Amino acid sequence: MHQRFVYFIAFSLTVFLNAIAFHPGALSQTQGLDPATISAFYSKLEIAQRTLADLNQRVICLNQRDAQLVSQRADQERLLGQLRSQEQQLDQASRAQQSAYDGYMRNFQEERRNLDGLRRQLRELETRKRAQEQALQECKAQWYIPNFACDASYSLLQLVGEIRSYDGDIAAAAKREQIARDSANFALGKLQQSRREIDSTRVRANAVAAEISRTEHEIGALKTGLSDLRAEVQPYQIVIDEFANALTEAKDVNLADARARTARKLSSIAANVDAAMARSTAAIQHANSVLPAGWMEACIAR
Repeated sequence: MHQRFVYFIAFSLTVFLNAIAFHPGALSQTQGLDPATISAFYSKLEIAQRTLADLNQRVICLNQRDAQLVSQRADQERLLGQLRSQEQQLDQASRAQQSAYDGYMRNFQEERRNLDGLRRQLRELETRKRAQEQALQECKAQWYIPNFACDASYSLLQLVGEIRSYDGDIAAAAKREQIARDSANFALGKLQQSRREIDSTRVRANAVAAEISRTEHEIGALKTGLSDLRAEVQPYQIVIDEFANALTEAKDVNLADARARTARKLSSIAANVDAAMARSTAAIQHANSVLPAGWMEACIAR
């Protein structure tokens, strides 16, 4: 729609310039205010007035977009604050979970060392038992040594009792070690989940911060475009009013020299209108360049 608007202005300017294409010195002649020339001037005035109305509408739309972006930035900043607060809370919880996990791991490692020590002592007792059993068999193999003497010398009762005691101790230690292992694994799971939540929250917060930067950049560019448009409105209105007044005054001009002066005046003002229209068109193009595609057209259509 914006391109059609620009093409319309360019076409209208071409029609007008063709209509007043005088040869050098023509405006000094008495026919400088013939009906065709006056009609061309009024056509230009009508185009300029429509352009000014469009310019004012675009200023309104840009103000709406500016308010929309400011509100959007406020929402984004609130969301970012919530995410940063959540990230801080999760970080504190993660530190507490890390401390808890470290404590469970220390307990597990201690229980494992105890279990390993009991198993090592049990292996030593079993090694001694096998050695004594071997020695007992060798003793009894000697015909000259009574069996009771061998049994007395290599008694296994004490070792067997100690081994049985260690079996019970090891079972209890293994149970404690498993409980400690499960507790440490549970604490590790919570810690890892907390870290994933921190990472996810941080990613979201960084994304929102990037959105805020883009919104602020768009607000800055929009304010520049809006300022340029606003700067064109009043001068454009002044030159249009001047043009309209000059055309009204031209109706009462009868003398040939007065008609020539009026024609030159109208032609000069028309050139100012052309310049103002060109500046406004450039300002509109710049303002549209910082808007989402189709946004201005949708706003004007509402």
